[in-house]
Order: sequence, then C-alpha cells, then structure tokens
Amino acid sequence: MIRPFYLLGLGLISSSLALADEPIVRRIESPGLVGSAAVIVDARAPLVHTSQILPIDRDGKPLGDDAKSQTNAALDRLSEVLQAAGSKLGYLARLNISVRDNAAVDGVKTALAERFARGSDPTMSFVVGMLARPNVLVAIDGVAASATDDYLGVKRARVPGQPADSTYTVLPPGVRIYISGQADPGADLGAATKNTLTGLEATLQHLGLSKSSIVQLKAFCKPMSEAATVEREVAKFFGRELAPPLVLVEWKMAQPIEIELIAAGKPNQSAETIEFLATPTLKVSPVFSRVAQVNRGDLIYYSGLHGSENTSGSAQVEAIFNQLKALSQTAGSDLRHLVKATYYVSDEPASKALNDLRPRYYDAKRPPAASKAMINGIGEKGQTVSVDMIGVIPPK
Repeated sequence: MIRPFYLLGLGLISSSLALADEPIVRRIESPGLVGSAAVIVDARAPLVHTSQILPIDRDGKPLGDDAKSQTNAALDRLSEVLQAAGSKLGYLARLNISVRDNAAVDGVKTALAERFARGSDPTMSFVVGMLARPNVLVAIDGVAASATDDYLGVKRARVPGQPADSTYTVLPPGVRIYISGQADPGADLGAATKNTLTGLEATLQHLGLSKSSIVQLKAFCKPMSEAATVEREVAKFFGRELAPPLVLVEWKMAQPIEIELIAAGKPNQSAETIEFLATPTLKVSPVFSRVAQVNRGDLIYYSGLHGSENTSGSAQVEAIFNQLKALSQTAGSDLRHLVKATYYVSDEPASKALNDLRPRYYDAKRPPAASKAMINGIGEKGQTVSVDMIGVIPPK
C-alpha cells in the first residue's frame, strides 16, 4: 500500500539568503513514518554536512546510560555543531542514526519523536550495528540548510570546546557531486583504507577536482573495533588540512572497507540538471552510476524507506520503489532524477531482490550513484531492507 503524503512549508531561514518570502525547506509528511517522508531544500541554500556525533564528553565518557538519554545528548551536541555553521535542528533535511543493537532502537525513536515536532522533523534513516566507541548506544550525523551566505567555497571547521569529532563542512550552492562507494584491496583495514582513499582521489582528479573539494566521507567497514585505524588513515591522507566529516557504518561484506563521498564541483554551463558520469578505470553498471553531478535544482532528501513487516525481500523492495515513485511525484520530480542511493540490507534475499528489481525502475542511462551495505539491521521489526535516496527537482 502506498502511504499518503502531505507537502508542508517550513518557516524562513535568514533574509541574507535573498529568498524573499520563499521557504527554503519544505517537508513532505507521512503518518506512517518516523520523521518526514521527504525534505526539499532550495538550491540556493548552503548545506551543512556534519561528522558522526557521539553522546560523549571531551574525555570520551558517555553522556547518559540508556538509549533515550544518549540520543538527547547526541542531539544537544549536534545542535551546537549546526549553530556554529549558521544552522539549527529545525533546518535539518536528513538525520542518519546508527544504533548499537535492536534493544536500543525504541529508546532512540522515543527521544527523536519528543525532540522533533511533526512538520519540523527531518528525514531519518536507521542502521543497527556496533559503533566506534564502547558504551555508546547511538550515533548521529546530519545534513541541514544553513542561513549563512558568506561561503564562497567549501568550508570545513571544528567546533571549539567540543570533542574532536565535532566537525562540519558547509557545501556552498552550485554544483554538487556524489561519488559511489569505492573499495580497493589491502592486506589489512589500514592498507585497504589508504588504498581506497587514493582511488577516490584519482576519481576526483578525473573530474578536475582535488581532495580539498571533499565535503563528507562515509565509510562502511569492519571490524568496528578497529575504527581508530580508519580515522587515523583519513587524518594521514589529509595531512595538515582538516579532514572532512567522517561517518562510520559497520557492515558485513567481504571487503574490509568501502568509502563514498560528497564533493563540491566546478561551475559549468551544462544544460543537464544531473550528469551521470563514468571513470576511466571503474566498471560501468546499468543499476548505479560511478558519479552523479547535480548542476542545478532543489535537492530532495528521502526518508529511509522500507516495506511491510514479515514480507519477502522482493515484496519489500517493490513497496519501497512504489513509495519512492509516489513521493517523487509529490515533490515535483521522478525516478529519472534520483541522485544518490544508499541501500541497507540485512539478508541475502533482500540483497538479491535489489539487484533483480532495480533495472525495472531505473533508466539504465541515468541510475543514481549508490552504495549497498550488508548490515545487522534497519531498526524495523521483521524487515530486512531500507533505501536512503537523494533526488533533485528539475527546474521548469
């Protein structure tokens, strides 16, 4: 069954954005989802991408001893990061939530429901798996519109007085690039991380960009007990330059790590809303693009969509794409203007269903950039697949 969706406006951000009386964030609500079903962000708004925020103090000690209190502590920290970037919780478009185990999911959702009123809530996506620090039950990262208009390029910063993971990047309006997850082999997690970062740099160079253009890195990796190895290799890769925000997600794939990224692109005169680009060395696929470059148009952040409880992998995937189609139409877009997908699966039937069914919904010449991660769970009972998506509304 396709859920009903309702398009709502959300108050104004700063007049410094020169948007007159137009809201720059609009939310599509659904009574069947935690969080908004989709959030539309005006193309003229800078976007804040945060690091993965943990409920810890400056000494690394957990703030709170249960899922609800830790979620509120993480949101308090996130709020400070967003304020430093000229934003706030009310301007969030996407909230990614990693939960250590299924027992903690209800407490996390209770805290989120109490913190965000309907009509002002971001899209939300849940994954279940071990986190980068012991005794921590939840970790969050977000994407939000910023009310600041003085960013002429990518700005990375760390919030003074907060733990070291309190970093953010502001992505200015203009060309935005989404690179699919890449994985390069290595003798161990450290070597694989180093080699994968080098491979991503080669992709950026093919696009005429450098690592200074990177806005955020998301690493799917194992074992999470060696998260510090990934963090160390990322810091070494960027040297004296402040590394971009890093998000870590535990996965169960064969390779130790895969990394995707978001970057700021160069201005161009292309008439295309989105360009789906290949690279010289990586295999072309009919179900995902190596690079999706958004040249113009308002971005759509879709919620972590899922199907019905205790149904087959195929039925869940079909329900997700039917919801996605309906949502995109409500937003003024379509499935040909999907930009970036993250597929979370927790069993092989769901993974196979995604592979089998994606060609039915995608234009083979313009599938979104994507990563697929086998994980422990999606935070929904009796369900084994969830899809996060970013789309764009083609300008009229």
